[in-house]
Amino acid sequence: SDPMKWLYHAKEDYTSDIKDTRFYQVFMDYWRGNVYMLKEAFEALFQQLHEHYPNDEKRYDKLSLKYDTIRDLDEINDFDALRICIYGCAKLQMPTSPDASNTIFSDNRKRIIEIEDEILSIPPTDVMNKMIKSNQAVIFELFDCVNDYFQKIESIKEEKEVIDFSDMEHFAIQLLRDYEEVSTYYRNKFKQIMVDEFQDSNDVQDELVSFICKENNVFRVGDVKQSIYGFRHALPSIMQSYKEKEDSYNKVIRFNRNYRSDATIIEFNNVLYEILMNIPGFDSLPFKEEDLSQIGLEKQKENNQPIVFHALNPNLKTYENEKIKKDVYKAEYIANQILKQSNNHKFSDFAVLVRNNAKMDILKDVFKKYGIPYYMNQKSGFYESRSIQLLI
Repeated sequence: SDPMKWLYHAKEDYTSDIKDTRFYQVFMDYWRGNVYMLKEAFEALFQQLHEHYPNDEKRYDKLSLKYDTIRDLDEINDFDALRICIYGCAKLQMPTSPDASNTIFSDNRKRIIEIEDEILSIPPTDVMNKMIKSNQAVIFELFDCVNDYFQKIESIKEEKEVIDFSDMEHFAIQLLRDYEEVSTYYRNKFKQIMVDEFQDSNDVQDELVSFICKENNVFRVGDVKQSIYGFRHALPSIMQSYKEKEDSYNKVIRFNRNYRSDATIIEFNNVLYEILMNIPGFDSLPFKEEDLSQIGLEKQKENNQPIVFHALNPNLKTYENEKIKKDVYKAEYIANQILKQSNNHKFSDFAVLVRNNAKMDILKDVFKKYGIPYYMNQKSGFYESRSIQLLI
């Protein structure tokens, strides 16, 4: 919760062996995620050979030989050992695609080679230590620049008598930590405390709540599936730690019944998140069996439509060999899907969800181009949004 303390510890990491630093764990988590994807690609190739080329023993043997070198990589927690295994794998010949038209085989083959190359592009840890040491003076100078910048900003804010959002949190913690009467006052003032969107809490916010709460008066509400957004340095591991320490003061209540969505949507989300949130290296808030959702009413099984996932080619080009802009390509595809189904549906039957206003502008242009009528809730600003306008 102290930015300068964090900066000091970060600087200390550059005087230690890389394997003894906090960075190393994050570093290894990243490569474990890559190993997971590498194995997935191998499995996809084995599946293609099994289903389409069952008699191609030569390719199968070559692939098996390569896979054997990385079979036990899940158990390796040392980068140098991991790198040696990948080097052994990369030295062995990768079987070519048995059929030029089989894009699944060729894409996964390419994926394996790319992951091998990426891992081998990183030097062994002894070389990394030497590189860090040789650049230590420059790195320390950078830390000093950050420190000077921070002090300068603080002096400007003090002169102007202003604070920013981060200051609100850190000054509050400083007051509560340094003056016991302040924390005692607020502990007695609040009978109950509710923390909403708990999956988005960071360590500063969690510490702040700890100073003003009692042992048994905090109600935290969160959704593991929403932790993928990572707002404001959110640490999903905080929520996970509370889920795992159930005792007389900590009770976990699971709301697994979904009353709003069709059964197919609930089932799809369960399958998707069980895979997405359990990838090694990215599983700080794992999705477990108790996190699976269930329908709340039998009628949610009625008139269900299948979930259709449209995988678009990101490398599509025009006749002039120019790469098509991704968002324009998506908007064109959506417009064409609507037109295809418009004979059996009204245009008002279609809804398109977008992330931001910029993507809405692209959709608007494409819909105009194809003569598709539309309504967009595109007012900017908090007080201009439709939900707030309805209230005021």
